[in-house]
Amino acid sequence: MSPTSQTIGAILVTRGDAPLTQSVLRAIENQTMAPDSLTIVDVAGRHVTPFPADRVPHGARLIRVGRARNLGDAIRRAHAQDAPFASYPWWWILHEDSAPEPDCLRELAQAGAVGKTVGAVGTKQVSWDGTRLLELGIFATASGRRLERISEDEIDQGQYDGTTDVLGVGTAGMLLCAEAYDTVGGFDPALGPFGDGLDMGRRLHLAGYRVVVAPRARIRHARSSLTPGFDPTQASD
Repeated sequence: MSPTSQTIGAILVTRGDAPLTQSVLRAIENQTMAPDSLTIVDVAGRHVTPFPADRVPHGARLIRVGRARNLGDAIRRAHAQDAPFASYPWWWILHEDSAPEPDCLRELAQAGAVGKTVGAVGTKQVSWDGTRLLELGIFATASGRRLERISEDEIDQGQYDGTTDVLGVGTAGMLLCAEAYDTVGGFDPALGPFGDGLDMGRRLHLAGYRVVVAPRARIRHARSSLTPGFDPTQASD
């Protein structure tokens, strides 16, 4: 089934009341094509302030899963609690520090509709202020070593917009086919937080699915866990 607004359930994974979560929620609300449901998956551990129930947007559902090992583990736990996204054929995965630009989901859905074998669609990741290009698909050597084709501080001038099929895509903003997810057994729970997109892409390819990118689906990704000294409280919307 091709992705449409009625077939997409959004998933926002957040570590409690994280500094940028409300910015991400506003970005979801401002989409030109809205997802049909939104599940906020709170992975706050014992020493983290939980996401406040009174800040859940109207129509969204908050599910607390405790401290998860990685994003895939958080999604698996929420799925087991009968999360709203579980009933949708397409899942839109968002991080607490990844704010989609207004046309992001519309562009992802259009890219996902190009063929019946598309298993995942990735975004163009840019810096939180929108000035630097971070990622458009994941590439790797035959031995599995990740290749970085985008240089540090590279500006987005559309130089990679001809990219379509890729080995993998990052999970920030990933539009994932639920049937494909089930076919490959979900995300690998043994992985750390930064290898799940590449691993998912590899297994989707082995199962006969395509992994593509939507170059006009931009998402502003703070990468707060990877950026030393990054102060999300000073980040502008």
